[in-house]
Formats: sequence, C-alpha cells, structure tokens
Amino acid sequence: RDRASGDDALGVEAIRRTSGSTETTTTVLDHPIVSCGRAGQDIVLEHPSSSRLHAAVYADHESRSATVVDLRSSHGTFVRTTGSGGEFERLEPLIPRPLDARDELRFGH
Repeated sequence: RDRASGDDALGVEAIRRTSGSTETTTTVLDHPIVSCGRAGQDIVLEHPSSSRLHAAVYADHESRSATVVDLRSSHGTFVRTTGSGGEFERLEPLIPRPLDARDELRFGH
C-alpha cells in the first residue's frame, strides 16, 4: 500500500530461491521505469546469468498496469502467464509484454 495516500500501490514481488531457502521481497513500482539487472539497478539480480541491465518494468499508475521489456539480455527474460502452470515464454528483446497481476517473471537461467 502507498502509505501517503492509502491507495494500493503497484509492486513486484520477488522470490529468490537458493538450495535450501526461499526469500521473498516486494519492490513498490513508485516511479514509471524500474530497472532490473546486476548491481546498481532498482531490482538487483544476483545471478551469473543476469545482465548488467537485463530488463525494465514500466508502471502505468493511471491504468494500474505494468509492462516488461527485455533489454537485449544475454540469457533472456521469461514470463509465465497467471495460473497457466505451464512453461515460461522467452520474450523477444525490446518488445513490450503487458503483465497480469500474478504473472511470473524469470531473468536468465
């Protein structure tokens, strides 16, 4: 929730899985463009298969929607559609992909 206004804020829930543990963090999309990649980005991806600037999430607060774009990463950005339980789909670089509220993203391997 946005503490200042009391409104529900757009956010991304990140789940990091390592052998034997799971860590969940939430990043509020409080500005229109959120960068994802290695150190120095808004969302830091601590995996060797992530690129320095891997992907970007664009938040449209008026329409309460979000879009992800792969920024020509070496090992890809993947989306699994809400409730599909199916395979992750690799995104084409630089082609925006609208996200549903519970879509899952995977960066790299």
